[in-house]
Amino acid sequence: MKTKLQKLILTIFAGILFSLPAFSQLILFHPRNVTECEGQATISFSVTLQKLVLNPTFQWQVYNSKLRIWENMTTKVFPNATGINTSTLRLEFSKVTGVSLTKTWNGTSFRCLVGSGKVIEYSNAAYLYVNSAPSIYSHPSGATKYVGESVTFSIGATGAASYQWLKDGTLLDGQTNPALSISDLKVTDGGSYTCQATNSCGTRISSAALLVVNEPEYPDGWFEQPDPRTETIQQISVISKYLAWAVFWDTDRLLYTTDGGETWTPKTTSLPRSWRSIEFITDRIGFLGGYNGIGKTTDGGENWSYTDLKTLFGITEPSAYFYIYDIEFIDSQTGYAVGSNGFLAKTTNGGVNWALQNYDGDQFPTINADLRSIHFLDANVGYACGYSGTIIKTINGGNNWVKLETGVSDNFLDIFMTDTETGFVAGGYNSLFKIMNGGSTFLEYTTRI
Repeated sequence: MKTKLQKLILTIFAGILFSLPAFSQLILFHPRNVTECEGQATISFSVTLQKLVLNPTFQWQVYNSKLRIWENMTTKVFPNATGINTSTLRLEFSKVTGVSLTKTWNGTSFRCLVGSGKVIEYSNAAYLYVNSAPSIYSHPSGATKYVGESVTFSIGATGAASYQWLKDGTLLDGQTNPALSISDLKVTDGGSYTCQATNSCGTRISSAALLVVNEPEYPDGWFEQPDPRTETIQQISVISKYLAWAVFWDTDRLLYTTDGGETWTPKTTSLPRSWRSIEFITDRIGFLGGYNGIGKTTDGGENWSYTDLKTLFGITEPSAYFYIYDIEFIDSQTGYAVGSNGFLAKTTNGGVNWALQNYDGDQFPTINADLRSIHFLDANVGYACGYSGTIIKTINGGNNWVKLETGVSDNFLDIFMTDTETGFVAGGYNSLFKIMNGGSTFLEYTTRI
């Protein structure tokens, strides 16, 4: 009877024996897979035999994936094949053979039947893999822009390992992504842009995208805009060098330009309001101030919603009304609005809700002077101006406002601060004052207008 140790040894030996690979009497080395690019190529598959194999015979076979069988290769079926009955099979893809290496060959498998006497062996299957140069399915589109604007070109390609952009046939250093973005355009950026998509099988070049960069022919200094309307434009909101909006006094009429004022397009809000102020914080998001409320767009002026501030603040007196004369946002969420009789409100959620601001401890409508303009330097420091020489200041984000002693009675219409201590305020009848020392000093200027 075998001991436990003997049984263990036999079990281990049997496991080793059955785990050994099958012994090959004829074939020493089997053919290997080949990867090649589409086009012209010469491909070889080979078997190497053991030593002392007598009178070997060879027959290369190809796998028929439709019938799921191996078939002997013949030159009639494969006119580009040589060595079908030798140890090395060669496939020539060239103009001479009239056969081109295409993706239809991808995944084709070959093996060799080797015989010697009564012994035959099949080699392992070897696969032919065919790769392609990149294929571009989306080409960059041309664009016409103005100086200072931005443009992005993009390419879509399958099988690309790398990209390279060119301008007028010259490589652009560092531009090796599928998208090319150029900001702050200059006239010299204009030209023909193409992109090379490359992999180990070759390079494909996109169609050319023509970029035209125009510089508006503005005269030096100020000039009159070409709009023929005779109504009074109340306020302008400039978003960029070329994009701006304007609102007419006391109507539902707007204008906008996308080419730096070369042309102006009329627009209406379809809201029954008399507008007095306009503020766009992006090319999509803008606000209008007018009779008892504020309008807002989030799609570049196509559609507008309206917030009735009189109702929101619970002002029920029928004769009480106010106009919003100016709106300013310091970021996408925080904004201020000023208007009739000291009206001053703040939003912290992008204009969804508004709250009245304190003025020297009291709330609207105890201030008699109309506030016509507001300007913030940062999240804390802001100034507002209005009629009867009124200028108020906050240093805590509008939680408290202090009236500055200006010593004048001019009706101030606009205010702009260059820093927290210095700025300018403009009034009617060409009056202009410089604010110094944070509002403790005012210096009047004489204009030539």
